[in-house]
Amino acid sequence: MNKKITYLALVLSYFVCVTAKAVFNNEVTGIITLAKKEEGCTFVFGLFSKCLDDLEKNCFNVLIKNCDGNIVANLTDSIEFVDGGTKPFFTKIDLDLDNLVGSSNGDKRKHQN
Repeated sequence: MNKKITYLALVLSYFVCVTAKAVFNNEVTGIITLAKKEEGCTFVFGLFSKCLDDLEKNCFNVLIKNCDGNIVANLTDSIEFVDGGTKPFFTKIDLDLDNLVGSSNGDKRKHQN
């Protein structure tokens, strides 16, 4: 993983209340990590290493959806696609991660698409 992103992950781990990650290891290989900094503010970082080929033919969108299938964030514009994958990316979005992954009161529902 990119050194800057690794450092960011370490720094955020000291200040973050909620984190979530999505690992892709089937057709697409990559990882996205979400880290809540404060109410309504979430940092997103990650990368994809393969299977995002032929950008002219395929239209790739990287979306965060809630359990109901509603799009809560579109990360596509924050990502630079290269060589069948992406460069490491980082962005800040207006999203309360507690609402997406469950409350801090012990709701451990798995929310994955």
